[in-house]
Amino acid sequence: MIAMPRKATDKVIEHRITLGDLERAELKKVVTAETVKDYGTALQGVGTVALGIGGLIGGTALTMYLAPQLWGLLKDLPKTVFDNLVEVAEPVLDDAVDWAAKGSPIEHRRMAQELARRRGELDNNITYFCTASSVGYNADVCTKLNTQTKREYFDDLKVFNDMVDATYNETSTTHLFSMKAFIYQGLGDINPNNR
Repeated sequence: MIAMPRKATDKVIEHRITLGDLERAELKKVVTAETVKDYGTALQGVGTVALGIGGLIGGTALTMYLAPQLWGLLKDLPKTVFDNLVEVAEPVLDDAVDWAAKGSPIEHRRMAQELARRRGELDNNITYFCTASSVGYNADVCTKLNTQTKREYFDDLKVFNDMVDATYNETSTTHLFSMKAFIYQGLGDINPNNR
């Protein structure tokens, strides 16, 4: 579309409408009606939301009163569904990671967790049986814990650390992240680098 030039105005005409008291009163009624209509629409929306929330609260209260065991089932439903999903998905995901990664990092992580559990149990037993002021102090058990059991644990830990070192060559540039770090993550002095 081509814009045509406009001719400059040469005169200005002003039109004025003067309203009397009656016309002003009628116009005021129209403006008030429009304002009330706008607020009424907003209040209608708020009322609908309030009614929905009230119905939800009332239904929940009625369910809790008439069928409390149903409320317990509904309350535990998300946790149950999540637990079942994890139970089904975990072996599949573990197998997929073990298949895709060099070695068996999931299996090795579980082995590291078992060693960490054993270490915690050994420390607790040494504290309980070898502290002279402890109720369970027993010199014979303490000697066995500090010699035989501790030696077995550290031998198993060394075998595990050597196996992890042999399996995961961290000098490769193809690793997106350290498999050793994944295996030892958060397990304290099971990691030979934390000792």
